[in-house]
Amino acid sequence: MKLKELFDNYVNSKGENKREKGKFWSSEVGSIIKGYLLPSDFFKSKKIDKTGQANIISGQAFEAEFKKILEHNEIPFKHEPRYEVKFDDITITVKPDFEFADKVIETKFPVKLATDEEYLERYQYQLELEHRCTNKKVYLGIFTHPFNLHLVEFLPDMARFNKIKKSLKDFNDFI
Repeated sequence: MKLKELFDNYVNSKGENKREKGKFWSSEVGSIIKGYLLPSDFFKSKKIDKTGQANIISGQAFEAEFKKILEHNEIPFKHEPRYEVKFDDITITVKPDFEFADKVIETKFPVKLATDEEYLERYQYQLELEHRCTNKKVYLGIFTHPFNLHLVEFLPDMARFNKIKKSLKDFNDFI
């Protein structure tokens, strides 16, 4: 088996979660609000291409190494705890990467360099939901190469949370 086949099999054979009306992942809310994910495509399975596979595996490797560093240093934390934000007939599953007693860190390994503000804009809806379910300070952790983690503080906003609720309710009505 060739390496590209191994990567494809690893990323695209993870057993997709079955889609259900009214159930969403916090990581996809931004795509819904920005119009990248349409109601007509919600139930369609999308295969991840070679570039996307490499990016996913790289991000997972950085996250796994950071987890090992925390464990080695005996820092208390939870890795990907599962929460749900519920309203009306909507359930959003939220799994922050790292939760500590006083904060949450959502990690990313972006391919394109950007400013802190651009990164926050890109992930604002996911970060908002992580704040709403934990009621803790949320930081966007940007992995860079060579290995480093740059933390950017996220500021929650009730107007943004209300936009999430309205957008998902409207989206769900069109599914």
